[in-house]
Amino acid sequence: MALNIKFEKNQIEDYGKNPKLEKLINKIKNFIGSKLSEFKEIESIVLFGSLASGKFNEESDIDICILFKQNTPKMLQNTIFNYFLSLGKDLNLSIQCVFFFPGDINNWDTIFIENILAEGQLLYGNSNYYEILIKTLEFKPYQIITLNLRALNSSAKMKLKR
Repeated sequence: MALNIKFEKNQIEDYGKNPKLEKLINKIKNFIGSKLSEFKEIESIVLFGSLASGKFNEESDIDICILFKQNTPKMLQNTIFNYFLSLGKDLNLSIQCVFFFPGDINNWDTIFIENILAEGQLLYGNSNYYEILIKTLEFKPYQIITLNLRALNSSAKMKLKR
């Protein structure tokens, strides 16, 4: 199952125009369909990061977001993670998995969620993930803090830098 995808250093690949990357995404989809469809706890699996945004290169990893319908036991999380670990070995690529649970999704960084919304591609499940993530942004409180450093002497400014 290993793919031989060669990239020149820092070469950006647009998967939509690159048959090798389309093949890679299809292998990931097929893997998910064959190995993970049995897990009814999974709401959606979303590809994000450099592969989803078309900036994949030789140093890139594959970023996967897994949204669950409810909080799941650690044992099930480990099983799913191990499936992706084996896929990464087969593809000779690093795969990073992020698990989202309904109970703690409000604790995730807003910018991280916005990135998944902006570039995410549904690999498995339904598009409910989009509505789930949008709702977390709508109700996420935030605060803007402005610091005026003009009154500080250079010694105090250096302490802040450290």
